[in-house]
Amino acid sequence: MGWFRIAKNLLLFDGVGACLTFFTTWFLLASEVLKTGLPVQLLMSMAVAALSFALFDFLALALSWDPSWSLRAISCLNGCYCSFVLLTLFFHGSTVSFVGFSYFLIEIILVLLLARWEWLVATRR
Repeated sequence: MGWFRIAKNLLLFDGVGACLTFFTTWFLLASEVLKTGLPVQLLMSMAVAALSFALFDFLALALSWDPSWSLRAISCLNGCYCSFVLLTLFFHGSTVSFVGFSYFLIEIILVLLLARWEWLVATRR
């Protein structure tokens, strides 16, 4: 558990998770291998957002940005992403499939837990 208390490790973990979200959303959901009931362009936009978050994480590590600031920023971005996904599910509720709803509900829960942990690590004294 100590590994997850180091800001740089959390940035790496977040970046890998964002890459996983990108690949899952782009290649499984947007390509309609798994039917979500959401518009393909919307899914592609969500995938690009995840990829941009991964790039932020990896740039923060590569350029040695202040880990505390970087964690706070990505924590807020993750919260915004979850809010966007929740609103998307709400507005497209009548067309979202069980698979789509389940996938995004699990994603929201995991990302919010990670965002909370990132915030706690970033603001500890």
